[in-house]
Amino acid sequence: MPISTALLRSGYLLLLIAALSIGCETHTPAADVDEPAAEIADEPAGDEAAISPEQLKKQPATHRQTAIIHATSGQGGSLKAFVIAPDGNILALVQLGAGSDDDDEMAPAVDLSSVTDATVSKTEKRKPPAASEVRTFSPDGKHERIGAWPVSFMAQTMGLGPDDCLYIAGSGRVARYRLDGTELAIADSPQAVLIEKDPAALREAAEAQIEAEKESTKQMTAAFQQQRDAILAQIEKSPDKRKQAQLNQLDRQIKQLSPQERTVDQVMVQVKQRLKGVNAIAASDKEVFITCPQAKGYGYSVWRTDLDFSNPKCIVTGLSGCCGQMDVCCASGDLWVAENSRHRVVRYDREGKRLAAFGKRDRDGVGGSFGGCCNPMNLCFDKSGDLLVSESNGQVKHFTAKGKFVELAGVAGVQAGCKNSAVRVSPDGEQIYYIDVQKSQILVLARNKTDSKADD
Repeated sequence: MPISTALLRSGYLLLLIAALSIGCETHTPAADVDEPAAEIADEPAGDEAAISPEQLKKQPATHRQTAIIHATSGQGGSLKAFVIAPDGNILALVQLGAGSDDDDEMAPAVDLSSVTDATVSKTEKRKPPAASEVRTFSPDGKHERIGAWPVSFMAQTMGLGPDDCLYIAGSGRVARYRLDGTELAIADSPQAVLIEKDPAALREAAEAQIEAEKESTKQMTAAFQQQRDAILAQIEKSPDKRKQAQLNQLDRQIKQLSPQERTVDQVMVQVKQRLKGVNAIAASDKEVFITCPQAKGYGYSVWRTDLDFSNPKCIVTGLSGCCGQMDVCCASGDLWVAENSRHRVVRYDREGKRLAAFGKRDRDGVGGSFGGCCNPMNLCFDKSGDLLVSESNGQVKHFTAKGKFVELAGVAGVQAGCKNSAVRVSPDGEQIYYIDVQKSQILVLARNKTDSKADD
């Protein structure tokens, strides 16, 4: 990442978010009080890990990649998330790139569980155009799409609840569906509602961002000018083509630092859209957990709602993640978070009290440690209650629920880099599925025939 971008992110963005005074009820884990504020890691993809892709593929693993499911081939769109249905089929969430995500009009929560087929048919023509789509594929990846149904908003993430309902969220919306696409409930996300309640805070944040940008630009210009003066002095003493190239590069960077003239209203739109984003959604048997950029402070927060999205409560703040990733899942009524910038998995109860955590950073990222700038990225549970934890270089690791490393489950053939690395497992545990967001495809890793479990 260019130095100018990195400094801007660490400078004015930090001031912007800190200035946003929209509050929410929170529970900050006591164990995290002395930790540094959440950070956005800027390490390049090339520093993903010291271990090479070739070395990764040679490591002993229980599963190997055997197939690829092309979620958008010939149909368009961008793959955002996927889940495994109880029958083993794959449900892929594809963003189509059109719809109501820029609509600022807030929609009240609607319970559609009593809508009849006749009512649906009468209103069908009045539905907005699909902004996203859920597509169904067979488990083995050998067949084309076998079904699809529309989602009216620009969806970003999806989870499957123990009630066998899909929970889909994004762009300020949250919704609950049956597996056949029947919409049961839809509402504005808790944070989107919060934003609308305090427009003055948004304006204050926008004004703070504009001033912070100006100050950051001033500081960076001075720093670059100091470097330029030093290089120019060296050139005057001893002309050098390499130093002249550095001088020319600094001149271009200084020129690019000219502040953009933007109005407060323009910046308010940017802030609002960011805070309407949803990073992950998961459900227990009674509640829904929604992860999003937090409204106060710097990092990510988790909201808890009822299954119909009523009674929202912000339960965790200060989660540290980069590249827009902060994955969560539920098990036994508790919440599990892949806190990637802190290289750990954290377990919370429904009130946001921290119960346990495991994981540490290691450059190689082998065994129970996590490598790269920000791992683990995603996680899910298998049928036995153990965790599968994915990293952005394709590794999928098997841990017990207590955090004990068991084995390397597999390595998906993806390009390394900070990104969504969603992982899922088939009901029988024989297949592991890993998302390749860069190519909008799902990679299938099948269990080695010589590695069948004793209980199979």
